[in-house]
Amino acid sequence: MTRRRWVYRKDADGVMQAIEVLSDAELTLRLNAPVVGDSHYEGLRGPQGEDVGTRTKHKEFLKASGLAMADDFKNEWAQAQKQRDAFQQGASSKERREQLDRAFYQHFHK
Repeated sequence: MTRRRWVYRKDADGVMQAIEVLSDAELTLRLNAPVVGDSHYEGLRGPQGEDVGTRTKHKEFLKASGLAMADDFKNEWAQAQKQRDAFQQGASSKERREQLDRAFYQHFHK
């Protein structure tokens, strides 16, 4: 059984923090730990049971299915939100007013 060693140091706010001192073997194991990158794709299956367990397969599946991830539209949604906010604040354009006039006219003069 190994003993754990601790060093006490003050952090930026002056609060004492206990920091565990690792042996060389423990430090080596922690530094050589695998980086988890695309592990969330492991075992992923499509709706028909097809394998989409890698980033490449997932991307190909989306393209073939005509689908997209929500993150792909982040900038477009932000831009659309700006347009909605501007419209709600009364900044509608002349073109928009003309479209509405035409739609009302066509609806009520059938």
